[in-house]
Amino acid sequence: MYFYLGNCRDKIMPTIGAVHRAPNTDFGSFNQNYSKLLSALSLKKNKCCITGDFNTNLLNYEMHSETALFLNEAFSQNLYPVITRPTRFSSSATLIDNIFVTSLIGNYLSCIFVNDISYHLPVFYIAQDKITVAFQTTLLKLIGILMMMLSHHLP
Repeated sequence: MYFYLGNCRDKIMPTIGAVHRAPNTDFGSFNQNYSKLLSALSLKKNKCCITGDFNTNLLNYEMHSETALFLNEAFSQNLYPVITRPTRFSSSATLIDNIFVTSLIGNYLSCIFVNDISYHLPVFYIAQDKITVAFQTTLLKLIGILMMMLSHHLP
């Protein structure tokens, strides 16, 4: 799923996408299709943000060649992960959920919320010209309140 957002201020149309690789599917085929997608997106020369559950532990890229290929393809298209800590805990800690962006220039805030809403920890990324301490504090409080409200409405 991909869509474009208009930004009236700087006339840039960023591409926002969500990707899910189902567990235990062929990673080689996924990498080939993902590479084609990234190549197509790079032709647009727009800012890009790709988020998703990639079902590969990015912490193991040195020991898993398909994960290394996945990351190298992202890096070759100037896509960088903003989440660097584990996002799922089962028998071990894994980093399978992430947000990749084409530009880390400027101020941004990325975070993982530790809660029991899901077995995946929620992640987010906010880019802004200026992120003040007051803005960051207010935003984190607001997101914490929203997460608490959501957890009370789940069965």
